[in-house]
Amino acid sequence: MTELLVAPTIAPFRAFAVRVTRIEDLTPSFRRITFTGDDLDVFADNGRDQRIKLILARTPGDDVTTAADCGAALDTLLAGEGGLDWFTAWREAPDAVRPVIRTYTIANVRQDLREIDVDVVLHGDLGPASRWAGSARVGDTLGVCRPDARHPGPHGGVEWAPPEHALALLLAGDETAVPA
Repeated sequence: MTELLVAPTIAPFRAFAVRVTRIEDLTPSFRRITFTGDDLDVFADNGRDQRIKLILARTPGDDVTTAADCGAALDTLLAGEGGLDWFTAWREAPDAVRPVIRTYTIANVRQDLREIDVDVVLHGDLGPASRWAGSARVGDTLGVCRPDARHPGPHGGVEWAPPEHALALLLAGDETAVPA
């Protein structure tokens, strides 16, 4: 008997469009941003330390999901069609249209509401993500690369696992490590 191997049609980590629906300042320098998206009901919540990639417009206030702002490469990423290798498409996009990508740990996932929360440290104008988060408004759209529960295998996006037989752990991090 011959076994036919078929590649999964759904990638473990995919890019989707989301919009900002809530912004809450937890402290003067720590902001929680809630995103909603049609496909967040199939967000694979793999527990603590689940990372995602935020796909940000190069200029705060721009709509990251339009071809005018980010070019055809991002449209391909966000469409998810055959997007098994979104990272290659992103890397190959011209500098002038390549969106900014930053990695964040999910603070909360509410699949039934199609929502995720991401906590962002505000460092003023020092980097593209802080600049974006400081000027984010309800209704802003962007992309998120996240694990897809419809993929039949491992989803990825979780690197740390506590040692099985450890009696105590010391974890250290700055304020950006709080969600992890």
